[in-house]
Amino acid sequence: MGIGLYWMNENIERAGTPGPNYTNSQGTLFYKFGYTSLFFEPIKTLSRRWQLSAPFHLGSAVIETRYLTNTGSKELFRTTKAPLFEFSGVAQYKIYRWLAVGTGIGYRSLLVDDNKIKKALNAPVYILQLKVLLGVIWKALLNQEIDDGWDD
Repeated sequence: MGIGLYWMNENIERAGTPGPNYTNSQGTLFYKFGYTSLFFEPIKTLSRRWQLSAPFHLGSAVIETRYLTNTGSKELFRTTKAPLFEFSGVAQYKIYRWLAVGTGIGYRSLLVDDNKIKKALNAPVYILQLKVLLGVIWKALLNQEIDDGWDD
């Protein structure tokens, strides 16, 4: 279990207008968002080096929607908060007992009524990981038993 913090550095650009009353719109929308989630990651260990997991996230997102004006500026017209969920599958390989790399794929879905936001932000997620396994390091420093299957 854990807490995740995620954000996008770049805007997601889509064709569209904020609505009929925005006559100064050039027809381009920009979405930027970040989210916080609680996640649960059931793990299936296959060997001392390999493990598979299926993380499930429940969270809350903040979405900023901007439109391109006739003068070329990006004007904020809405900030939306929305719940989201994400499910994925991840394979991890331990290089050392305390260091692992992983990769996976999943899908993120925002629970909003706005179809433009859904179309722009509901999407597959691609996962690349580099994990420093702090629990293993901590137990080794305290000279405690490490029950990760490495010695089996």
